[in-house]
Amino acid sequence: MDFIFANQSLYYLPNKDFQKTIEEFYDLCNDGAIIFATMISSKAYQEFVAGDVKDNGLVEVKSSPRLNGESTYINLQIRLKN
Repeated sequence: MDFIFANQSLYYLPNKDFQKTIEEFYDLCNDGAIIFATMISSKAYQEFVAGDVKDNGLVEVKSSPRLNGESTYINLQIRLKN
């Protein structure tokens, strides 16, 4: 592959799966490829009601203007290895 685009999707992965996915992206890429990923910052969740961080890195977002009364789990703790 020469280009991978991950739009607002990677933060739904637990820490272990996130790292594995990034490694798989690199394995799939040709030399000089681009991996472009957009992810929301934890600063954007100031108006949301969030629970505690789980052992797998996911946080339950219990309510937000975007969720219409539903909840979801996202990972705001993601760190890439250098």
